[in-house]
Amino acid sequence: MRPWSPVLLILLLVGWSLGALAQSAELRLDLDRQRLALNETLVARLIADGGLKGEPDLRRLEQDFEVLERSHAEQMRIINGTISRLRVWTLVLAPRHPGVIEIAPITLGAARTEPRRVEVVEAGARRDAEPGAPPLARVEAEVETAAPYVQQALVYRVAILLRERPLQAALSAPLAEGAIVEPLGEDRSSRAVVDGVEYTRVERRYLLIPQHSGALRVEGPRLDVIFAAAPRPGALYRDFPSLSGFGAGGGERRLVERAETLTLQVRARPDAAAEPWLPASAVRLREDWAETPPRAVVGEPLTRVLTLEVEGASATQLPELVLPEVEGAQRYPGRPRVEDGLAAGEVRASARYEIALIPTRPGPLHLPEVRLVWWDLVNDRPREAVIPARTLEVAPAPGAPLPSRPASAAVAETVAGDEPVATDQGGRGSAGAGPWPWVALVLGLGWAATLIWLWWRRRAGGEAPVAPPSASVDLGAARARVEAACRANDPRAARAALLDWGRARWGASAPGGPVELGRRLGRPGLGATLAALERALYAPTGEPWDGAGCWARLAPALTDASTETARATPLAPLYPGAG
Repeated sequence: MRPWSPVLLILLLVGWSLGALAQSAELRLDLDRQRLALNETLVARLIADGGLKGEPDLRRLEQDFEVLERSHAEQMRIINGTISRLRVWTLVLAPRHPGVIEIAPITLGAARTEPRRVEVVEAGARRDAEPGAPPLARVEAEVETAAPYVQQALVYRVAILLRERPLQAALSAPLAEGAIVEPLGEDRSSRAVVDGVEYTRVERRYLLIPQHSGALRVEGPRLDVIFAAAPRPGALYRDFPSLSGFGAGGGERRLVERAETLTLQVRARPDAAAEPWLPASAVRLREDWAETPPRAVVGEPLTRVLTLEVEGASATQLPELVLPEVEGAQRYPGRPRVEDGLAAGEVRASARYEIALIPTRPGPLHLPEVRLVWWDLVNDRPREAVIPARTLEVAPAPGAPLPSRPASAAVAETVAGDEPVATDQGGRGSAGAGPWPWVALVLGLGWAATLIWLWWRRRAGGEAPVAPPSASVDLGAARARVEAACRANDPRAARAALLDWGRARWGASAPGGPVELGRRLGRPGLGATLAALERALYAPTGEPWDGAGCWARLAPALTDASTETARATPLAPLYPGAG
């Protein structure tokens, strides 16, 4: 047992030292005042002696006070050869409510402060510096309606009234659980007279959008402002003047003002409302064209512009316009350009849609109506915004043959162009008319029979015989131009070369655009490839194009079609005059 005696003695000495050190560790709370107004601030210092580690627990303190500022510093001092170390937390506190507030003990490790008591009086009841003077600062809040619909965009306004020019001012944002709150526009400054006192008025606006029906509590923002003031004597920082905070003798007066808390009764969406739900005070939907009046030609793009303007809604609330398909044209809509703003004190938003249309056939092109259903907040009823349907006349592509008229129509026109036949009172033709009416009738019936026979042959045996390729356009050369344009990643040249190849392949019945050409070739996936080519050229926002990948999918289709055409084209007779 005796060899362990020194070790036990050392352990006892260490334990006694630690116990003594723990007993010497002290934690105290100093306040710069015991009475203040609700809109004033309290400076508190938490001072820890000795070897206390960690951070203080302020959760109970924050139930009655809002911590506006928090700083931490460490100091060492030597008194009569004794070294002491201090850790000091400086807190700037704003009371949350009036009354006598008891500050519960604050803990740091095993140490804790003594409870303290502070009296908080209503704002305006304490006028030590200026008895009876109007307040230096005021904060007011308002909203345009106390009973909005769910997802209705509201403008929440905060007015700051300042009697003197502040040294510093900061405004927090309003808090509303269950609503979207975002800053809206720039601050506006003006002069205002309230109760006979002139103030500088600063207005700040927020976008408030309730997300749920029922009661919505909007907690007003807090204004933290510092004015110049006469220095106040204080003994709090005699030992450590460098740790002094606001309101502790620095010639400044700090105030905290809060706007009133508002409670809104949010209404649910009406049963008569449509989907998507768009509450607004006004909606306008209009149509424009890049070229006025629009000129429609087969294979040439024309740009249609649709603009949606909404008052009383934000850009995030705008629904997507439902754009119906257009038969007889390829459609390439671009991404909408959306704008948000504020006009005449109301939220406004707009969306601009640009749609490229490429007609694929001549004749009438019908554009269906575009309709948007919304809820009128002014009259509290559903309404519609409509762009009426319209029809454009599409002209054939330049150089394309005009559609031929039926021969029977030509004969009838010839007969109608002859001199009029004289009739007697009985209505019978005169003998001078001769046999020509009967001849015209026989010719007309013959042409009609020919047309019926051709139609029957087309139905029974598929398409009519394909006209041989024109000698002026070589199919192989057109294919080579398509390949060169694709490998050069030039979508415009690739499109032109494809249309040349189509004219060499089908002659007068060639497709009017690449997408129609892809359908004619009938290869799986080729239509999507050629639609990507069209989007790269005509979509308002443009899209990247992979020319090499396009050619990899085009090459087999063009090769097979060229071979088939060569087989289907009869050879010229060796002896044209023979037989």
